[in-house]
Amino acid sequence: MTKTEPGHFARGLSGLQQTTYWPVRILNCYKFTARRSFDQSGNLTNVKRHDYLPFGEELFAPAGGRSTALGYAAGDAVRQQFTQKERDVETGLDYFNARYYASVQGRFTSPDPIFISDSQVANPQLWNLYNYVGNNPLNATDPTGMEVVNLGEHTDNEIDKRIKAIDEERKAIRNDSSLTRAQQDEKRAKLQAEKRTLELEREGNKIVSQYLAKLDSIGELNGLKLSDFSLTTDPVKDFASDPAFIKAYGGDVKKAEAAAKGNAGTGMFVWLGFSTQVFVNATSNDYKGSKGQVSGVNANDFITYGATAARHEQTHFGTDNSEHAAYTVQLRILQKFGPTAFKTDGFYDNALKFVTTGSKRKD
Repeated sequence: MTKTEPGHFARGLSGLQQTTYWPVRILNCYKFTARRSFDQSGNLTNVKRHDYLPFGEELFAPAGGRSTALGYAAGDAVRQQFTQKERDVETGLDYFNARYYASVQGRFTSPDPIFISDSQVANPQLWNLYNYVGNNPLNATDPTGMEVVNLGEHTDNEIDKRIKAIDEERKAIRNDSSLTRAQQDEKRAKLQAEKRTLELEREGNKIVSQYLAKLDSIGELNGLKLSDFSLTTDPVKDFASDPAFIKAYGGDVKKAEAAAKGNAGTGMFVWLGFSTQVFVNATSNDYKGSKGQVSGVNANDFITYGATAARHEQTHFGTDNSEHAAYTVQLRILQKFGPTAFKTDGFYDNALKFVTTGSKRKD
């Protein structure tokens, strides 16, 4: 439950990583893109090399003095290529989880399934929903092909209806003989990505609605609504790859990445000056606990605590956006719920101690 503003962090990430994929070994550098591969013998005479243009189009011999003798040739069977995404050998498209990407055009083959977010409105380079990282591939990557999931955009009935239609469309595509197998797979992948987004929204709607219901039950809703929240499934990559987010840090990629890492384990957080949304971290212990996935702790306790955290984050958008003010509000609401609202021994006492300590902060 942290408030994070541009300039608060200055740590960076390593730019070199080595990953093993039997039976070849792949050396990854710049944006974790496969550049060289060699077999387990370690004999460099068998090395295969890969060079790419900024948007991921591969360069082969004889471009720029490259030659087959130096290893610039297709056929090393390595499919993890540009930014480690799997490249389809038949179509040349890269699979980015939510959709396919055409490196030759520097564009996705389908629009962003999340539509327009606050960060996209602020950056005209993101208005084209087919764009790749705001046309800035030297400073950013797109790990998933999508953004965070805005909550409250659809009702459960609308989601269920659309998911049912998606399942029917996927079956019809597989039976469409006018399409090649690759074309079928691409269309089905797009639909599956949309389905996954809707499932995440439905889950997030359910959890956050419970937070809000808890607040409403004690008269502390304070105008909060479901659409004020967005679900992030990767609090580092979802932001560190966003050009608008990087711009908020003066264009310093390392500072932006380090700032995003600062919220990796946080249950909720806000980005002042970047978005007016409260971001809920789907990978956090608090969120998993709210789904009943933390052993030995009643889900109700995480939901009640999540309600206090929601008001904590809302406070950051007020006149006094300090952590002291946010924790003070959270402490008052936690005490208003009281120990009887919690079912797991020690949960309330630990939460009370933590929030009380936070309320004494000077920042």
